[in-house]
Amino acid sequence: MDFDRHQITAEQLNDAIERADAALEKDAGNAMAWLLRTGTDYNISKYIREDNTREGALYLGYLDAKELYPDLKPITFEEFVDELNAGKATRPYEETAYKMLKQMEDSPNGLFVIHTTRAV
Repeated sequence: MDFDRHQITAEQLNDAIERADAALEKDAGNAMAWLLRTGTDYNISKYIREDNTREGALYLGYLDAKELYPDLKPITFEEFVDELNAGKATRPYEETAYKMLKQMEDSPNGLFVIHTTRAV
């Protein structure tokens, strides 16, 4: 399958944001304008500002695990898939899931409360 590439400039993306904002000012419930705005914001972030690069992440204040833990060798995706296929992969947070299920069993009405300090 062959796809034609259609390049869009930063100026065209900014024009799309202005159009979306104008439409949203008239009708804040305009779903198509919201889709245009969010999609355009994403494209600017990914392709113009390149926030998805290591340099972009560092600029935004994200930490690099390789710098924090230079001796840690992370598992590669290929190694994970090999472990998964061999039946050796472990479930992440399995202990936490078990504790939640046990708490539900021990509760008289089958309900449990999750305590958190994280603002939602």
